[in-house]
Amino acid sequence: LKRMKRPYSASDFTTIITGLVSKIPHLCLGVDVMVGFPGETGAHFENTYDLLNDLPINYFHIFPYSKRKKTEAASFPDQISPQTIKSRKKRLNQLNNEKIKNFYSSYLGTKLKVLIEDTRDRKSGFLKGRSRNYIPVLLDGPDGLKNSEVEAEIIKVEGTMVLARLFSHG
Repeated sequence: LKRMKRPYSASDFTTIITGLVSKIPHLCLGVDVMVGFPGETGAHFENTYDLLNDLPINYFHIFPYSKRKKTEAASFPDQISPQTIKSRKKRLNQLNNEKIKNFYSSYLGTKLKVLIEDTRDRKSGFLKGRSRNYIPVLLDGPDGLKNSEVEAEIIKVEGTMVLARLFSHG
C-alpha cells in the first residue's frame, strides 16, 4: 500500500469494513482488488488473500496490474510475471465465487424486496431484478411487474444465480 501511495493500512481497511458491516444490517459489500503490483511477493499475496477471506466482504472486482508508460510503477525493477499474476487472479476468483455463493445462500428462505428490471433474463426467460442489498434475483412472473418493486422469497442458489418465487407485489 505504501508503494502504491495509499494513505491507509490493512488495519485501517479492516476497521472500516467491520465498522460498516456492524452499522448497516444486510450490507452487501464489494471491493476492488489489484493483483500483481510490482514488488508483490508470495507473502504479500497470501496476506491479501487471508484478509479478503476473513473480512465480511461479499464480492470483489479483481484486476491484474498492467504496466503503463510514464508511471512510477512501470520503472520498478521487481515486476511480477504474467503467469504469476494469472495464477493469483485465479485463486482470488475462486475465493470471490465462494464468498458470493455463501452470501446469497445465507438468504435462502428469506423474503426480500426486489426491484424488477425492464428486461427478462435471456437464458431462462425469467424476470430479473436486484434486491435492496444488491442480490441479483430471477423469478417467474408477468411483464406487468417490470420496473416495480416486489417481495420475493429466495428459494434456490446455484453458483451466482439466485432463484426466487413471487411473494407479493403492488
